[in-house]
Amino acid sequence: MEEGQHQLHKWEFTLAASPAQLWEYISDTNRLFRIHGATPIKEISLSRNTPKGFLELSHNSLKSYVNWIEEPFTWEAPYRFGVKRRYKSGILKDLKISTESIPTEHGTRLVVKIWIFVSKAFFSLPVKLYVDYLIKRRLNAYLHHIEKAITGNQRPYELSSSKKLVRGAEKKLKEIEKELKEVTNRKRIVDRLISLIKYAEDEDLECIHPYAIAEYWGEKKYSVLNVFLHATKLNLLDFSWNICCPTCKSPKNNFRKMQEARVHLYCEECESDYTMDFNRNTHLVFKAHPLIRKISDRVYCMGGPGNKPHRIIQQHLNIGDERYPQLSLDVGTYLFRTYNHEGHLVFHVREDGTDNINLYLTDDELDGSELVISRRPNLAIFNHSSKSSVCFIDKLNWKEEAIYATEVSSSVDFTKLFSQEILKETSKVKASDVTFLFTDLMNSTELYIKEGDESAIGRVMGHFKLIQQIVAEERGGIVKTLVIQLWLFLESRSLHLKPCSESNKYLVPPPEWVMHLN
Repeated sequence: MEEGQHQLHKWEFTLAASPAQLWEYISDTNRLFRIHGATPIKEISLSRNTPKGFLELSHNSLKSYVNWIEEPFTWEAPYRFGVKRRYKSGILKDLKISTESIPTEHGTRLVVKIWIFVSKAFFSLPVKLYVDYLIKRRLNAYLHHIEKAITGNQRPYELSSSKKLVRGAEKKLKEIEKELKEVTNRKRIVDRLISLIKYAEDEDLECIHPYAIAEYWGEKKYSVLNVFLHATKLNLLDFSWNICCPTCKSPKNNFRKMQEARVHLYCEECESDYTMDFNRNTHLVFKAHPLIRKISDRVYCMGGPGNKPHRIIQQHLNIGDERYPQLSLDVGTYLFRTYNHEGHLVFHVREDGTDNINLYLTDDELDGSELVISRRPNLAIFNHSSKSSVCFIDKLNWKEEAIYATEVSSSVDFTKLFSQEILKETSKVKASDVTFLFTDLMNSTELYIKEGDESAIGRVMGHFKLIQQIVAEERGGIVKTLVIQLWLFLESRSLHLKPCSESNKYLVPPPEWVMHLN
């Protein structure tokens, strides 16, 4: 290789934020690449022997002949990540990027390294100037924008200027804002939602989880969900259903309407079939409505850590390699998997868990063994198998902020506003691990006789209100409420029925009641 074709760019940034605070933004490689002027990409399939976990990519342009193999990203949240590309055509031959966040007394020292191999020496100087002056300047501006937001306890979009809305959207936005405040009576949440729509980046509006937003806003989760549902009815937002693969946890399928949903699905990344489960992998997500703001569907990076926020580490080991990843885990349960092995290992993280763990990858499958480990264990991974391997550790309960289909489908607000949002009659969907609670008022018949209708109905409605509050706090939903009023005319000793207070339908008592009363 000629002199000058090999370049190393190394930059250091001192930031007043911890690695954990920075990770959400630094690991979002799709956003990073877009901000730095990268060209949108697409996945292609020119080779039949691309290793599992590797991506064959190209620029998303009909005139582009640049394509490359991208090795799996490696990362250790929240400390470091890296990636390597091997180009088959274009001005670059190889590109390698790594970042490392080193905790300091006052925040973080971020070290960024970029290795570049140009295909011809002629391209060396233009590439060097582009990276040193344009890329570095944009990265520096982005990092300090993030730092300013974090130190001010804000989100970066709250410091940004308004984004371009659809023509005529400003007028619609004001009308919707007024109506939304009237119908929900939640002015503070509506104001924050309008601000989010106007100022957030496309990535922030592509897949919004109301419960995660509620936690940041300091609002009740069901209050935020109520506003989001009404905002969808008024065409400020739109929602869809994400069906996540139970193995890799990624939302591999998305359906705008429940009637469009397919029960039996396939994940290309895991090469496995899976089924739709209302209580495990079916989530309701929101996005800005296209009549208000169009969200770009361009993709700038596919395999980065930001695409898998539940994944704590991911490592690529060639045959004979060994890795010593740095771990910082919350108390909970995690799964260790690889792309080449069936099964998994279970890690239960506890304060008093084991500190030293050696994992040996062989050609045998993972047997589901369980191990209690500490929050910051010394983990060593050895690849003694006959193949290179990509291994990773995923958090088991990774979508605590997600709205599951079982929960929202039993919500009163949802069923009233979107009664047509139901599955096809021929679809049979699982709802694993769902708890049903039946409640009743003891001696309710005597209550009507002693206190009279109005008082008794008030007591019953008070019971329903209390149950609704308790169920809401536990993120459940009311499936059905039933009020039965029986009038007994003793003179004729016959049973008459009175309509239910909430409908015009007569409620028929069980036969044993009729026999007993007669």
